[in-house]
Amino acid sequence: EGEVLSRVDKQIKFKWKTAPAEDMPKDEFSIRWVGKIKITHDGVYTLSFKNDDGVKVWLGKTLDTMEQIAMDVSEYSYAGYKKELKLEKGLYDIRIEFFENKKEAYIEFSWDSEHISKGVVPPGNLFHTEL
Repeated sequence: EGEVLSRVDKQIKFKWKTAPAEDMPKDEFSIRWVGKIKITHDGVYTLSFKNDDGVKVWLGKTLDTMEQIAMDVSEYSYAGYKKELKLEKGLYDIRIEFFENKKEAYIEFSWDSEHISKGVVPPGNLFHTEL
């Protein structure tokens, strides 16, 4: 129904028991993160999402080459999604869309590879870009 607010989040790890921001409802909302992710080494990365309710994710070397790599629209329950990707060192465009239906709202974006420790993607590897 339109944009309520715009802000920059350093990480994507949230568990809201109330509305995520003033002027937003506690339930039935969506959030879109748009930016870049810095891949530190060539190799196979596992990108993981824990979410309640739904998430969709696109990734690409450029905006023109972005492909949907994840989609979980479980709507009413906690879910998780993992995707293994062979990635080259550098910056990738990423878009994550999350939606909350009812009750708890939860999302966490993690990664793992032979070159990095498994965990939430750190702030130094996520960059904001203008919408």
